Amino acid sequence: MRLEHQYKSLAEDVERAATDLPAVFCGFSACIDHIYDADTIIEYLDRSGGETEKELKRQLLEYINSGRGGELEFSWPDGLRFFDAIQPKRTLPGGTAVQAANQLALIGACPVLALEHRDPDLTKLLHANVVLAPPSDSCAASGSRRAFRHPIIEFAANSGPEASPRADRIILRFGQDEFEFDDAFADYTADFDGEIGAAIVSGFNALSGDAFDDALIWAHRLASQWASSGVPLLHLELADFTTPAGLVKVLKTFGGTCNSVGMNAAELATLNGEDAIDEASLDEAVHRVAESYGFDRVNVHADRWVMSLTRDDPAKELRAIRYGSLTASARAAAGRPVAPVGLPPGATLHPLPWPEIRPAGAHGHFVGCPTPHHMHPATTIGLGDSFLAGTLAVLAASNR
Repeated sequence: MRLEHQYKSLAEDVERAATDLPAVFCGFSACIDHIYDADTIIEYLDRSGGETEKELKRQLLEYINSGRGGELEFSWPDGLRFFDAIQPKRTLPGGTAVQAANQLALIGACPVLALEHRDPDLTKLLHANVVLAPPSDSCAASGSRRAFRHPIIEFAANSGPEASPRADRIILRFGQDEFEFDDAFADYTADFDGEIGAAIVSGFNALSGDAFDDALIWAHRLASQWASSGVPLLHLELADFTTPAGLVKVLKTFGGTCNSVGMNAAELATLNGEDAIDEASLDEAVHRVAESYGFDRVNVHADRWVMSLTRDDPAKELRAIRYGSLTASARAAAGRPVAPVGLPPGATLHPLPWPEIRPAGAHGHFVGCPTPHHMHPATTIGLGDSFLAGTLAVLAASNR
């Protein structure tokens, strides 16, 4: 079967099964993303002329010129006010949990989302299939605190004074995010009486100090309950921490409780104290994460490839990462989350540097696939979260 037909058949199979997908619990990050073009923001910063604005412009160009995306923490109390005066080109729900839930809902599933404060500006951006836990006897409904907002700066390949080598996005943070301490969600999921296929644990990377520690304790207690009740796939999704110390603390906290962990190649490089991951040492780096922290499955996604180390069925893992890659590529091509229907037009599949399935000794198998890659994507926002949702759509279905 030709590759295009394989992807079309895969998309049809997953979407057909999604309406009967076991529940997927999604926590614990939620916000509103305001998306801006880099050129527009650089022009506004130039026009403003203040020293703070000049320094932000310098740091943004440093990212853009090197083709580096990720998160940029910048101390500016008036930062959000500055961006509020600029019309974003679009507004989207943000945070790994929300974006994964919306993507699962788009293909027909009914994920359960942690959302402590039900800000109408955010809830109206949720897909109708996303389930929010009703207040239980032990916890009252949360107030309507305004959802945290992120300015996100998108840049294209060949942009900037030094022609960026790739398209990406920069998430600007002017302060700590809020963590979704949703007690109604905790009660609802701990006593869930239906089928459960998987759970996502995420949302720690933008926290620090007591807020970071409190979030780890609260989420670990709930994840431990899920593990004890037999949730088959507990997935920890990492994100862009400013230092390896935060990554390590999260991995130590959830390793052995969560049985799966996911990250992008840049996050794996940060964990290893490197600027970029060397494909020649990728196997060793991934294996080290699995053995050091106690995960049965480690997934790493990059622009042009995806690789997992798994103790489970390698054929099932290959199907999962193919569909996850297809889901991310469909979003990159459309400029928004969509249900994939096949290989998107214009996507390029680059040859893998290793076989799709290889033995990994006592840990099972290394499994890899090429990502349908767009040199000039319509968006770079949320691709990793759409990828995660796509993999879980396959893995959760197989866990029934």
